[in-house]
Amino acid sequence: MTSSTTDLRERCREQLRERGARCTAARLNVLQVLAEHGGHLGAAQIHRRISEVGGHVEVSTVYRTLERLVELRLVHQLAGNAQVSFGLAMEAHHHAVCTGCGAIDQIPVAAVAEVMRAAASATAYRPEGLVLSGLCPRCQQ
Repeated sequence: MTSSTTDLRERCREQLRERGARCTAARLNVLQVLAEHGGHLGAAQIHRRISEVGGHVEVSTVYRTLERLVELRLVHQLAGNAQVSFGLAMEAHHHAVCTGCGAIDQIPVAAVAEVMRAAASATAYRPEGLVLSGLCPRCQQ
């Protein structure tokens, strides 16, 4: 195991402990896959990636683990193009979802901070997240 992998697993352990949750192998594996991917993946993709590196976990365990990690606010889920995907929620960000292929990209909070303030002011809502939909660069071509 590389030092960056060890550091990543330790950060995941810390996040679980801070929320009073146990550090199970399934939780650590799911968090590690999402962190290494740096974006959003479906449950089946997460299961496949865990299996590819020699992890042994049932797909049903991945679904239950994701559900619990969403409850703990370590992971968030995003529905787009008839598929639910999951991403790390440890750092705040927003999303851009392609209406063509379903690709999901993260938008830094600072990039839309003014828009979020304006939306809150205009609607009296307390926005928690922004999902921007449109065509990704690949689908625009």
